[in-house]
Amino acid sequence: MDQPITLALQGNFYKVPIVMGTVQNESLIFLENAMRAVGVNQLTEYEYGAIVIAFFGAHGLNVLFQYPAGNNQNIIL
Repeated sequence: MDQPITLALQGNFYKVPIVMGTVQNESLIFLENAMRAVGVNQLTEYEYGAIVIAFFGAHGLNVLFQYPAGNNQNIIL
């Protein structure tokens, strides 16, 4: 048994049709959990960026590109 990503990269998985997709603002579920963990209910654009980068690490900038804070407004959850 191994990590799913390792098995997939090795081609060791069942080859069946799948449907994949995304929804607009799906990253907010991760952001909301992170905010609740630290007791915050409102973020500035800079705080949003810092949390996304901390949460997604090396992929953080790609996530921010796809899901920018937008319009320099505060994000309220």
